[in-house]
Amino acid sequence: MSTRASTCATASPANGRPDPATPTRPRNVMQVLYSLAVGGSEVFALTVARHMDPDAYRSLLCGVDLGGALQKEAEQAGIPCFVLNRRPGIAWELVGKLYRLFVRERIDVVHAHHFNQLLYSAVAARLAGARLIYSEHNAAALQRRDIRLATRVLALLCHKVVAIGTGVAEAFRDQVGIPAHKLEVIHAGVPISDGAVSRTEARQALGLAETDRVVVTVARLAAVKNHHLLVTAFAEVAQQLPAARLLLV
Repeated sequence: MSTRASTCATASPANGRPDPATPTRPRNVMQVLYSLAVGGSEVFALTVARHMDPDAYRSLLCGVDLGGALQKEAEQAGIPCFVLNRRPGIAWELVGKLYRLFVRERIDVVHAHHFNQLLYSAVAARLAGARLIYSEHNAAALQRRDIRLATRVLALLCHKVVAIGTGVAEAFRDQVGIPAHKLEVIHAGVPISDGAVSRTEARQALGLAETDRVVVTVARLAAVKNHHLLVTAFAEVAQQLPAARLLLV
């Protein structure tokens, strides 16, 4: 199921807040993303949604800007998706659209990925009576002083702030000033299929010897991923360890 923001009606409970979760109603958890296209954050969110206990939680996904290839995959897995088609630039009306969506879907927990989604979701979530979680996947997003200041203020509305990796956690702690009791670190993982090939078969397919020491990085080729630093560092490793191999996927 997908919808545009303009179709989100305000069918709120009598008190304007979601009904409390009960044994007969799982908690509704909506993850808010930039899009539902294939990307690291989006795949991470879909993986989380798929692995939540369906008896305890109902997962939903929202792309504030765009839909994408993951939308069909999510919906086939029974995960409702919503696309709000945010206009370019600062779109404060999106706060109201998100609020109405959260109320209509009786959202208990809003999980915003990245600062831009937090910016629009924070007030909407708290007004809708939902708990708020903010996950940041990239420390580079916190380099700007105005973003750090805004993050520090918006974090006051968050129940938890999640750093995807220790580098982001250090930036949250040292540059933004997120208190330790509110900060959690989660390392993004990749589920391994039961049908994965053996280590020997994989090495043969890639032309690697059993004695090779292999480093693999999986990321899109973009400056923010800092492949340049990895390649520079690996050149020094290879000088000391001739059997070292680097795979960029």
